[in-house]
Amino acid sequence: MKSKLPNQTEDEMQALKRMRNVFQGLLLLAPAVGISWIFGVIIIFCDWKIMEYIYVILNSMQGFFVWLSQCVFSNEVRQAFKKKFANRITRESNTTTVSSVTHNTDHIVVEDM
Repeated sequence: MKSKLPNQTEDEMQALKRMRNVFQGLLLLAPAVGISWIFGVIIIFCDWKIMEYIYVILNSMQGFFVWLSQCVFSNEVRQAFKKKFANRITRESNTTTVSSVTHNTDHIVVEDM
């Protein structure tokens, strides 16, 4: 909300944020998708096997590039993962588990692992 105008509503600000996120995603994906298809066009005019291999590798990694741009580079997704794993770590550190209990007539032995 760096440049919030006085007459701008919260809905308009959310719409601007969504548009900014879409634009950032497009900027990240355009080179990944475009570069692979540049190699695809080069294959037509040039009969080099290395260009075919580069084209196939880049084309097959487009799903990875989408995941990278939409999940790894997304602040919202990173914050959600941090929140989830922070809760899990604090829950695990607060609980202790008893692995075995041995009953004797004289005393009880509890062993932690």
